[in-house]
Amino acid sequence: MLPAARRETPFLQRCDRFDELIEQMRTEGVRIDDSSRFPFYSKLLRAFAEQGDTADQLPEDDAMRIGTASTEVGELLEALEMLLRPPRIDGWLPRLQVAIGGHAIPVGGPDPARAAQFELVVAASCRKAGVDPIFPGRRPPRGRA
Repeated sequence: MLPAARRETPFLQRCDRFDELIEQMRTEGVRIDDSSRFPFYSKLLRAFAEQGDTADQLPEDDAMRIGTASTEVGELLEALEMLLRPPRIDGWLPRLQVAIGGHAIPVGGPDPARAAQFELVVAASCRKAGVDPIFPGRRPPRGRA
């Protein structure tokens, strides 16, 4: 018997794209443990999408986890796509390394992983606006302050 055909949805396509970017980051030297939050988020979102449930069918805690995962994956996906566009800028991979860590569910107090993720989102917004962000240890291009 053939396996059931996978139902393609924009949500699953987004999961696939995110997984591709995570693999690309691994090939670029970013250490990503399969138990860290973004691989966990990817598995959680994929399982949710393949079940075919909607968030209103879930217990409140599960819906909160899905919402957190979806939001953070969306932010990082957009940030990575902007930061990977040519011409590549230097210095952001160490911030990505920090962003990959952290707790799956936000906890009270300072969270270096989410702070680093915020830096990446802001850097991506700068690129979208036509400005190349400068990360610590990177020199600005000639002719720029």
